[in-house]
Amino acid sequence: LILLDSLLQEIKMHGRLKVKTTAQQDAEKQVERKAKLGAYRQAMSAILSRRGEGKKDPQQLMMTSQVLQANPDIHTLWNIRRECVLSMALESPSDEDKLWSKEVELTQQCLMSNPKSYGAWHHRCYSLEKMTSPPWQKELSLCDRFLSMDERNFHCWDYRQIAAKKAGQTAEKELEFTMERINSNFSNYSAWHYRSKLLPLAHPNTDTTSCHPIEESVHHQELDLVQNAAFTDPDDSSAWLYHSWLVGRGQVRPALLYAMVEKGVLCVATSREVSSLDICVNGETIEIKASEVRTFVLGSGFVNLKFDPEPSKETKKVLQEELENCEQLLEFEPDSKWTNYTKAMLMKALDSNKHFEEIIAIYEKLTAIDSMRKNYYDDQKSKLVIENALEKCKDFGLLDLSASKLTKIYYKQYLNLFVEVKY
Repeated sequence: LILLDSLLQEIKMHGRLKVKTTAQQDAEKQVERKAKLGAYRQAMSAILSRRGEGKKDPQQLMMTSQVLQANPDIHTLWNIRRECVLSMALESPSDEDKLWSKEVELTQQCLMSNPKSYGAWHHRCYSLEKMTSPPWQKELSLCDRFLSMDERNFHCWDYRQIAAKKAGQTAEKELEFTMERINSNFSNYSAWHYRSKLLPLAHPNTDTTSCHPIEESVHHQELDLVQNAAFTDPDDSSAWLYHSWLVGRGQVRPALLYAMVEKGVLCVATSREVSSLDICVNGETIEIKASEVRTFVLGSGFVNLKFDPEPSKETKKVLQEELENCEQLLEFEPDSKWTNYTKAMLMKALDSNKHFEEIIAIYEKLTAIDSMRKNYYDDQKSKLVIENALEKCKDFGLLDLSASKLTKIYYKQYLNLFVEVKY
């Protein structure tokens, strides 16, 4: 069975500007589409019929190949090809690498027509992993080629991460690659995101008191890099999103919040999820006796509670400079969503208690500027209100948050310690 070449031609026309047609031309195209659909259905029917008969031979590969070159997003056909090649490889083990190599060639043809095909990228990775000595280093060159055509093809970026790991590419080398892409065009979400994954590997933070995953001096360099990109075009969100990651809290380190006994029931709370059978967090242990009376012992995570740890002197200086730059930019563009949001993030990182009222005001302003994300800003405001209340709380009887009009409840493991919480 040979599929009509017109199926391939339709794919090749993707991306070209459509030209207005006459009613007659529309009718002709409708007839053409109907013929293609008929050919497609006929091909699929024949392929699935042969599969039902247990046919796993070169003819099945040829038939699926023709359809996939026209539309590589039919996952069923990739699965059928895998069944065929696996079966043929068992019958002729010496030809296994050759069979999988042909699969890799087919995926490249399909990707040339549709570079964002999930099925083609997945099948390519699967086929290479089945080979004895897959050329992973060449795959990096292939990624370079596709990213040169479309630098924001996240399918290719995802595949590159796999290929780089398989090829033994260092995190430092990959960081250089992301820098090349960003220098070419800083509005590249995938390149910035990849940097956030690579930096903790290339420059891990050895400071056990810090929540941020990368070394402080590198952190400062990244802040300077992304600030230049963000201020070049304040309306572009790619650099601002990366900036949010840099000034964010990072991953909270596991710490014991408290252990409480009430009516013979022991309740233990931690800052992060830990094993339900293990109440020893970072080597810290506490002693508590069973009692019918409500008793609790605070752990290190609740003593002098601070959700945003105070930055070092050098980091504080860098963050303060960035805050001043944001304020200068807001003088010219007071309604810039990303600049306002970043200002709030910087204030939180510097001192959320000192800037509490200003941050709340910014979130309220953002609900008007960026109304489509109003609920998000309201939730962030609620989160900050709860954090502020917990940091200041000295009595664990009543926590009254009823005047704050919370839209979401955060930190339930902390709130559980109070006798009563009013929302």
